Amino acid sequence: MPKGSFSTGIRSELIRLDEYSDSKLQELREADAEADLHSVESLWSISAAAAYAITDDFTVGFRIPFIMRDNIREPEHDHVGPGAEIESLGNIEGIGDTTFYGQYRFFQNEGTHISALFGIKTPTGKTNRSYLHEEGIELLDAEFQPGSGSWDGILGLAFTQELGLFSVDASTVYNISSEGTQDTDLGDIFSYNFALSYRLFGQQNSSYAAPKFALDTIIEFNGEWRDKEETRNINDNNSGGHLAYISPGLRLSAGKNVSIGASFGIPVVQDTNGNQVEPDYRIISSLNIAF
Repeated sequence: MPKGSFSTGIRSELIRLDEYSDSKLQELREADAEADLHSVESLWSISAAAAYAITDDFTVGFRIPFIMRDNIREPEHDHVGPGAEIESLGNIEGIGDTTFYGQYRFFQNEGTHISALFGIKTPTGKTNRSYLHEEGIELLDAEFQPGSGSWDGILGLAFTQELGLFSVDASTVYNISSEGTQDTDLGDIFSYNFALSYRLFGQQNSSYAAPKFALDTIIEFNGEWRDKEETRNINDNNSGGHLAYISPGLRLSAGKNVSIGASFGIPVVQDTNGNQVEPDYRIISSLNIAF
């Protein structure tokens, strides 16, 4: 953004998961009496964000998510033999961890932009969500809590090449996780993204000028590798792995002040560890306003 400008926005990410049936959960428990097994119907995160341009090349900002997990179920633990009871943990929601970040553009030349990304995720999210168990109220596992309870570092790079009506964008980000609530490390995350956009109408891309209205069509490849969770130095073998999506989308710009976007992610790589529910699809939408 130009020096002195301010932006605010909302981003929504909905992941619909291919949840396990009760019979499948029972089958998995019969095969492993002690494994951490569960099913979730969906994960929805709505984030509010704001950013400020200290210079033309240096922007800082923050974002705060509100996280919802629906229909969490798991087979009873330490069950031996068939017929494990399926426990419903219900729907869990709450404020997640706040991320503070910076973006520094260290190279710009003839439509080429390269930036360094860095930040820190702070433990501001809720970590005390619980559910009603037959023996009383029980704290949910760390992986289901809206917050992680950990301080995590963020490092990455972003690249843009403008080519007339086309634009090529790419980024990589590494999240360095630490131990948080319930002595649990939720695992490092490496994400990578590649996007090709084409301006259907409106003037060509420019850093400071924009038409009254413009519409871009976008095709993205989004990938994420996550390390296994670790609780009290013990790995959860039903966590972590590699996911990737093909995500077609659209972006509507109203001048240089308002941008609305949406994409529909179709999973093309689902290489997860152990037994985990995997995504059916992902929908991302965003609204950004600059001042």
